[in-house]
Amino acid sequence: MTQEILQKIVAPDELLFRPDHAKMNDQLNRVLMAVGYPRQVSEGFMDRIIRSKSDFDIAMHITPSSIDSMLVSLNRLLKKLNADKYSAEKKGVYTPSIDLLINDTRKILEEIQAGNEKLFKTSFYLNVKAFDKKKLDSATRQAESILNSLMIVPKKPAFRMKEGLQSMMPLAQDKLKQQRTLTTSALSACFPFTSSFLETDKNGVMLATNLSNGIPIIRDVFKLTNPNSLVLGTSGSGKSFCCKLIFLRAFMAGSRIFVVDPQAEYLDLTKELEGEIIEISKESKSIINLFDLMGQNFDDKRLSLLSAYKIMFPKIDNLSLSLLDKATTIAYLNCGIKSKEPETWKNKPPIMKDLLNAVKECEEKEAKVLSAQLEQYVSGSYAFLNKRTNIDFEKNFTCFDIQKMPTAIKPLMSYLVLEYLYSTMQKDRSRKILAVDEAWSLLSHSDSSDYLFKIVKTCRKFNMSLFLITQEVNDVLNNETGKSVLANTSCKYLLKQDASVIDDLSKAMGLTDGERGILLSSKVGEGIMIIDSERFPVKIIASPRETELITTNADELNRRENEGQDRCKKRRSKS
Repeated sequence: MTQEILQKIVAPDELLFRPDHAKMNDQLNRVLMAVGYPRQVSEGFMDRIIRSKSDFDIAMHITPSSIDSMLVSLNRLLKKLNADKYSAEKKGVYTPSIDLLINDTRKILEEIQAGNEKLFKTSFYLNVKAFDKKKLDSATRQAESILNSLMIVPKKPAFRMKEGLQSMMPLAQDKLKQQRTLTTSALSACFPFTSSFLETDKNGVMLATNLSNGIPIIRDVFKLTNPNSLVLGTSGSGKSFCCKLIFLRAFMAGSRIFVVDPQAEYLDLTKELEGEIIEISKESKSIINLFDLMGQNFDDKRLSLLSAYKIMFPKIDNLSLSLLDKATTIAYLNCGIKSKEPETWKNKPPIMKDLLNAVKECEEKEAKVLSAQLEQYVSGSYAFLNKRTNIDFEKNFTCFDIQKMPTAIKPLMSYLVLEYLYSTMQKDRSRKILAVDEAWSLLSHSDSSDYLFKIVKTCRKFNMSLFLITQEVNDVLNNETGKSVLANTSCKYLLKQDASVIDDLSKAMGLTDGERGILLSSKVGEGIMIIDSERFPVKIIASPRETELITTNADELNRRENEGQDRCKKRRSKS
């Protein structure tokens, strides 16, 4: 009774068989069977059928053959072939095809007797589908063309479409019985699903879509050699769209996201996800104190400050830097913080004003020059940095908006935010992504790039993925730290590139001529993805809802804004 009910549920409403096709409900089906195979094949040679993006179903029926019976059959075949060859030679006829068959048969016999091969009776069928006869014929010609290019001879089983459909169904019934005996190695080469892009990780997110076959690439970056990612592309290549989409999906998969945002590009997405926007500007209350220990070792903090001083004063010499280091120690001592007494590290740290006062206490001649330079951080243009740290974030999606920061101070602020986040997140073992947009501003400063490299090397320990985004390819390729970042980044997105950098990029990444061509001619959101040793052409594709959340297209944003204003006006008119 249960079987009868099931049959009624799954049975089609209409099933009509014609000599060269079958109609199932509204869909037409035409089965093709392989009647000829190439003499030699390479591994995965039938993968092209999968990559064709056409609406085909594939069925393979594999039945082990008895070795004893096959040995008898092969020996008989070998005797017959030798007899045919002898007969042809007696007539003076040259027989290269028979020679090949003899050699192949003898080789198979040797491999079977040595235990290196087994034999299998194999059937290969392909079902072409369409909703009208014209499209069915067109799709059939395409399928036949693909099979012919693989040296497979297809044939329509005329007046046997019923058996063809039955052979295509997941019932393990080969009704057509169009079999060919293949060895183990030949059969493994025929297996069509060899593409590594079909691999998915259990906790992975969809990173991109393979441009060749449309198969989604679903990977867990935290399971790679290292979890870091790098996005390289020219302006307008789709970097922001790509990164927002990945962050959105990673967030939905449970990762915490922290973005250092110099251009305020991630604010809308942060709001949509009910995240937290921390604006750091001259007018904002949120700020990071340069001298906050942030839970670090005191000596490590002093080294970090030396890097920060070099960002603040790019042309500083070693004597002045040594003086600042000395003044830093004095400033901390004046606040009761001592290098060798960890219990004092919890005291309130100094601020810019304290460093300025410590410099003034020094007797070196460089002190006056440094005092004048430090004044701008105490009472001058950058006096907003003369405050204690005032930042607190609890949300799982946090955007540090530093757009309104003066351009000259953005590299320093990016460095401070990066240091603060890295130090803070070391206490948290949950999965998290730290994204740095416009990373070139840090890579262009040797000291801040060294700090980036430190994070790249150690973030795995804290279950953190560093995500660097930049359009300045030269800052990555011509910078020692940039090269080290490349070497320690498992996932790389290479979007559209300019011809001026393609040679250097090709050398650094080992790109083929085909990959160079893709990067030079790719459309927005297209490029090459490299994941450890794998690489493939990709396209960044988002669902309509995802696109709505992350789009950066100015026309689309203006349209939404205008629609919102129109709705407001209508509500007002009704009220």
